[in-house]
Amino acid sequence: MSTDIPEAYMARARSFVEAHDGARTVNLVALAIMETEQRHKLPLAGLTSRQAQALKFIDQYQAEHDCSPSFDELREALGLAAKSGVHRIISQLVDRGRLVRMPNRARSLQIASRAA
Repeated sequence: MSTDIPEAYMARARSFVEAHDGARTVNLVALAIMETEQRHKLPLAGLTSRQAQALKFIDQYQAEHDCSPSFDELREALGLAAKSGVHRIISQLVDRGRLVRMPNRARSLQIASRAA
């Protein structure tokens, strides 16, 4: 078994094994956690800091609420004065292939790498 698993993953794995009194080894659980998180990482390379911030917020919001944030919620989260700035950032992310949106539907943004 590989021993170059970061300590943060090992600690989470120990906690899981202890809490569930499972028969799995800590290394296997840590490896599974690490692989799952790496598989779900957002591709942020090539984005401006504001675009990355918007993409992260959309991803977190969707995970918590099972829908996309409104432009007002995005505006507030990004600290923008107007919704036109949100529209510009969203359009840039769509143009770069990072977001998919369905026309004429509210809250229809999807992370492109996770769109079905």
